[in-house]
Amino acid sequence: MLSDRAYGFLRFVARLEERSRLVRETVHHYEWVHTLIGVFGNFTFVVGSVFFFWDSWEKAGVWLFVIGSTAMFVGAVGAAFSRWERRLRERRRAAAGETAALA
Repeated sequence: MLSDRAYGFLRFVARLEERSRLVRETVHHYEWVHTLIGVFGNFTFVVGSVFFFWDSWEKAGVWLFVIGSTAMFVGAVGAAFSRWERRLRERRRAAAGETAALA
C-alpha cells in the first residue's frame, strides 16, 4: 500500500508527463509559430536599429531593439526544441520498427 506522500508524488509525476506530452505536441503542430515569432523579432530589431538615427526616437529604438532581440531568441529556442522533438520522434519510430522487424 502506498503512503499518501508516495501517492501524491506519483500524481505529480503523472501530471508532469501529461504536460510534457502536451508541450511536445503543441510545439510539433505549431512549428510555424516559431518562424513567425522570429520574423517579428527581426522586423522590430531592424526598425529599432533605424530609430537610433534620430535622438527623439532613441528610447523607442531601445525598446524595439530589446523586444526584437527577445523575440528572435524565443523563436530560435522554439525552433530548436521543435527540431529536437522531431528527431526524438523519428528515433522512437525507428526503434519501434526495428523491434517489430525482430519479432
